[in-house]
Amino acid sequence: MKKYVFLLSFFIGFLLIVPKNVLADYCVATNNMEADYTYKEDFSVLKNKKKLSKDDVFFHYFINISGLNDKNYVVITNNYNKKTKKITAQEFKNGIAVYEWTKFNKEVEFTIKIYSLDENCMNKNIKTLTIITPKLNKYYLDEKCREIPDFEMCQPFYETDINYKDFYENVNIYRKKKGMKLVSEFDTTKTGIILDFLKNNICSSTIAIMFLIGIIAIIINKKKMSE
Repeated sequence: MKKYVFLLSFFIGFLLIVPKNVLADYCVATNNMEADYTYKEDFSVLKNKKKLSKDDVFFHYFINISGLNDKNYVVITNNYNKKTKKITAQEFKNGIAVYEWTKFNKEVEFTIKIYSLDENCMNKNIKTLTIITPKLNKYYLDEKCREIPDFEMCQPFYETDINYKDFYENVNIYRKKKGMKLVSEFDTTKTGIILDFLKNNICSSTIAIMFLIGIIAIIINKKKMSE
């Protein structure tokens, strides 16, 4: 019995005496080194612009890499433009590195490499993680989705390849179930497409029409003068 007590006492004493940096192996990845993402909506650009460009941002993704220590640094690379970002321990907050991403027009995959700066494994890649931020649902910004935010097809990252007409048909099915007023279907005829284009480009369309009328008037005038 005394033998076991002695061994236990010796083991506890060893743990108390040995420096923490000897016990901690900074050259090995821990199980709690993980990556996830959150996002924040920002529609302020809609209030300040009448016409949007492909580079306008509505979403900000925040990629969070957790479980880090002060001997780590992170290198993150995306497959969208192949750019690389290094995040050092000085930028960590409570063992978490945060990387902000604002492209939402396609699915993007990130490769996250965690390195150690321990003297026993300087600049060794101790863990590699991957995470994918999804493409934004193209119908999420449709004005009709603002009225039915709970509808499945109006969720930010709903994956669908259906056309605009089918989308509106599904919107009406949902609205009917909820006892809401139905919306008019999108006109996919040639006339409807032309009218929709004119409606969304009223300024340039007006100039073009006036220019066309002017040309016709000049042609008619010349014809009358020649007669």
